[in-house]
Amino acid sequence: MNEAYIKQVFVNLIKNSIESFESQNTSNKIEIVTDIKWDHIIIEISDTGEGIQQENFELIFDPLISSKEEGMGVGLPFVRKIIFEHRGEIKVKESSASGTTFKITLPQYEFSDFNQ
Repeated sequence: MNEAYIKQVFVNLIKNSIESFESQNTSNKIEIVTDIKWDHIIIEISDTGEGIQQENFELIFDPLISSKEEGMGVGLPFVRKIIFEHRGEIKVKESSASGTTFKITLPQYEFSDFNQ
């Protein structure tokens, strides 16, 4: 794995979560859960932000698409590109007015048949 790029993936996702919070809400939360399932690493990043409309689940990964006034629409496309280059997948697992969960799946070669 390219450590610098993977770190930037998490920086981008956490930054987006923070930006989705309502400023007057004092119970904002970001949760990161990890798991290894045989030959895959599963990472779920959840927040209590405003959520993403279901019809935009795939659009948010398109370059130059942003719902933010100041956004340029390059953060999530970069995230998807880096995850894809690491033979992984990222998707919106669920989203509502009470938050969003992104699910990242990456190959885990140490415990897989690929390592033999």
